[in-house]
Amino acid sequence: MNESNIKTNDNVIYNGHVHIQYWYGRETRHIDKHNDGLLPLFSSIVLALGDQTDKARSYFPRYIMAKNNAGSNCLTGKLLFQDRKYYNSTDTDTTLPVDGSEADTIRYTFVIPAANMIPNQLITSLHLINDNNDICAEITLEDSSIISTNIEANLLVYWDLTFTDAVV
Repeated sequence: MNESNIKTNDNVIYNGHVHIQYWYGRETRHIDKHNDGLLPLFSSIVLALGDQTDKARSYFPRYIMAKNNAGSNCLTGKLLFQDRKYYNSTDTDTTLPVDGSEADTIRYTFVIPAANMIPNQLITSLHLINDNNDICAEITLEDSSIISTNIEANLLVYWDLTFTDAVV
């Protein structure tokens, strides 16, 4: 056996990144945040790799929710993703592969319409939710990036989930 091919440190690193854009006044605001993945996200991967794909589907992220400091919902309900694309985060080419082959990143795109925001709320966190209503990933917005639901504009959210091999 060729021992040079044996890895002694197998780790998968998760990196979540959320990009939020919206129109405020006369300018476009941008918020970029990193996030942590939670157990339901990793359960979906384990179930999919264990060939329990039907069960894994209920753990896949599908919805977005917005909450205020008190934990109350700032939206009229959870919103389904608008698009899902796959790409390789190390490519300098911006073309996103359609089939997910050779990809390490999944991008979920959400549009949160102003009409779905409950008036007079302050969005302090966003949650990526699965069919079981479990939180797969979440971000907390700092004071400078808290979003008022009275902005009368749609929020565009790109939620990237990247899984890479940790090479030491």
